[in-house]
Amino acid sequence: MGTPILRHRVRASLVQFTILLIVMLVACETDPNGPGGTILGHLQIQPVLESSVDPARLGLDEIHVTILREFDSTVIVDTTVAYDPTEDDVFGWVLDLDVPSEMMIVRAEVLSAGVPMFAAESTLVVDETVIGESEVRTVNLPFIGPGWNIVSLEIDPGDSLVSHSDLAQFRAAAIDDSGEAVTEFVVVWATTDPTIATIDSDAVLQAPATGRTSVQVIATTPTGVADSANVRFLPLPDSLASILGDGDSVQVNTELPFQVQVLGTDGIGVEQATVLFTAPEGAGVADAQVVTGPDGFAGTIGTVGTLAGAYEFAATVEGVPEATLSVVAIAGPAVALQLTRMPEEVSVSVVLQPAVEVSVVDGFGNVVLTADNSVTLSLEPNALEAVLVGTTSEQATDGVARFVDLRVDTRGNAFRMLAAADGLTGAVSLLFDVTQSVEVILLDPTVAALFSFADTLTLSAAAFDGADAPVLDARFQWSSSNDAVATVDDAGLITAVGNGTAGRETMDFARKA
Repeated sequence: MGTPILRHRVRASLVQFTILLIVMLVACETDPNGPGGTILGHLQIQPVLESSVDPARLGLDEIHVTILREFDSTVIVDTTVAYDPTEDDVFGWVLDLDVPSEMMIVRAEVLSAGVPMFAAESTLVVDETVIGESEVRTVNLPFIGPGWNIVSLEIDPGDSLVSHSDLAQFRAAAIDDSGEAVTEFVVVWATTDPTIATIDSDAVLQAPATGRTSVQVIATTPTGVADSANVRFLPLPDSLASILGDGDSVQVNTELPFQVQVLGTDGIGVEQATVLFTAPEGAGVADAQVVTGPDGFAGTIGTVGTLAGAYEFAATVEGVPEATLSVVAIAGPAVALQLTRMPEEVSVSVVLQPAVEVSVVDGFGNVVLTADNSVTLSLEPNALEAVLVGTTSEQATDGVARFVDLRVDTRGNAFRMLAAADGLTGAVSLLFDVTQSVEVILLDPTVAALFSFADTLTLSAAAFDGADAPVLDARFQWSSSNDAVATVDDAGLITAVGNGTAGRETMDFARKA
């Protein structure tokens, strides 16, 4: 048996065959079949990869070929050589034949980094051939690499939106013919229009910088199983506009709709933008995080608190100035009265200061600014039969009735003031006392004269309240305006100690202790 001659990546060209033929003729001048009468056959194969994707995307780098005699399985060729799927390479060998026509088993597999990807076994007839005149045999190699038995493929995420200039990571999940998930498999990624967007071998999509365009992302296995997802490209959010809710007025503890629109740099709504709605203290929103719809709108339901006044809600999108949603909460229907101002001290027959105020309020205690009810004040019935004196009925203005000339006619303890209005729940004050305050002090005598040093004179004082009624339990503190002229003790005894006048000032300084 002769030694086979291996030709690596032989091109099917007349020049190459001619050179080989000359070499063989030189070696076989005495025997046209080769040295020692050996029968030579020339086998040429061209692998054809059965792939639904471009083989150049699969990292193929080597081809391993084994050739055996069919009748006894003797291996006569076993070699691995470089392989470039972009070239239509023909691989050829000069074989020693036992007979002029012999059956050979040819096994070929194409590898990627040592992993078999395409392979097939063929039985071919190799005839005694003049070198350079043998036909090129086509050998079809089906895919046998990871995931060869995949029957379904699913891209994640599916149809989606990607912002301009962003990177988007895609993945694919595969199921084999037994219904099991495939964890390792070969898939090639592509887009329908690489001039708009490209996707690399790691399934990372690069979005364009401008334009509201779209492409399909396609994942395909070498066996032709594929899935696709539609990807649309939108500008980044550039501004946020208030559409509903801003500037509205509602009753306290009431819901109202809010809506904003996220706009791109082109002034058109941006879909799939995340909007965060926030509420001030005492208020709330139903959905705090909302994703915009096809026209860039996002909405939620806000609820103002139970306290009347201004509420500042807000809507925010990352990288965009927030939109403020200002709402004024007004009081609800009038349901009750509330004593909102009372004097700290009450003196008999003295006008109450500050003036008593009664507010018309809603169910949450907010003043109803539109209320103009007639409000009446009175004292709770008491054993002293004390009553309020003055204007006891007033009409509310801006929800508040003010009583400016009220007095209590009797001194006493533990009084209550009552406020009433038709159709409203009345109000009752806290307990308060009515004291007798000194408004006037009279001295006796009002004029006096002492003529010698050490002369004395006793003064007396009487106290009266605002109604000229005597304050019988009043106590007095005495003082002199000029101690160098006259002194006065705690009992009102004046003693002359020098020349001068002190009388008028002494009387002026007399007061209740």
